[in-house]
Amino acid sequence: MYPELKRLSLQQHRERIGILQRGERCIASAGSSDALFNCMKEERLANRTQRQKHREAMQAMFERNGIEVPEWGQRRGRVRPQGPQT
Repeated sequence: MYPELKRLSLQQHRERIGILQRGERCIASAGSSDALFNCMKEERLANRTQRQKHREAMQAMFERNGIEVPEWGQRRGRVRPQGPQT
């Protein structure tokens, strides 16, 4: 399982680097605030898509190896602290 986990991790890093490089080129060439906003929006979407793709690949790897799939991204009843009460 280690070789596949390593391969998936390296692939994820390469894809994240690619997203950042594309985002940097887009931001550098943006000529207006609207163009800048669109660059940031595209980068967020690309990151979200990449995370989902990686999560699906990890799930498939776990299932192939008979390992229970973790519940990624689930809040499981966590509560965010509200700060000091006055």
